[in-house]
Amino acid sequence: MPFATADDLATWMSDPARGDRWLPPDVARKFIDDGWAPSLVFTPEAGVVSGAEWIGTRDDAEHPTP
Repeated sequence: MPFATADDLATWMSDPARGDRWLPPDVARKFIDDGWAPSLVFTPEAGVVSGAEWIGTRDDAEHPTP
C-alpha cells in the first residue's frame, strides 16, 4: 500500500480502525522520521513492544539511534 506523503502514512498508522495495531500520531510520526525500526523490543519496564512503538516513545537522549 503506497502512500503519497509521510503524513498519509502517519494518518493510516494512527487510525484506530486498525484494531490493536495503531499508534498515537506523535509515535507514528517519530517512527517515520527515523526511517527504521526493529521488529520488536523487550525492556523490563515495558515488556515486548513493537519496534515502531519503541522508536516512537523512546527518549533519544537515553537511547540514540545507532
